[in-house]
Amino acid sequence: MAGMTAEKGEHNVRPIWLNLTRLIADKELAMVRSAHA
Repeated sequence: MAGMTAEKGEHNVRPIWLNLTRLIADKELAMVRSAHA
């Protein structure tokens, strides 16, 4: 987490990237849960 704040150049890109990765992670988690259910 500390390394992310050091990169000021990616200040505008980071929120979109984080939302994208979280979205993908949520989908993966949902798939895994339904597969193991």
